[in-house]
Amino acid sequence: MPLSTSMTPSTKYSRMLIRYVHMAAIFMASIALYSPAMSQNARLLPGFDKEEYIEMEKLSLKHFDHINKDSPTPKYFKSVYRSPVMGLDNR
Repeated sequence: MPLSTSMTPSTKYSRMLIRYVHMAAIFMASIALYSPAMSQNARLLPGFDKEEYIEMEKLSLKHFDHINKDSPTPKYFKSVYRSPVMGLDNR
């Protein structure tokens, strides 16, 4: 329904607000429904993969210097960059 000049300002405002909220809701719903499908690159498989879990544990151990320098190295991941030590020994 087009806005007419015979409406009061509050009626025009409320109709514009309803139209805006409706458009925003459609936009947000389309993002919520479309994004998960596009962001998932790999297929999820049912069950627990023991080899994947061990690989993730090896990878997480490499994030810390103080745990064990001889910890096992991940097979499928390679460290590309390590930042230098900065203030308060942060990396």
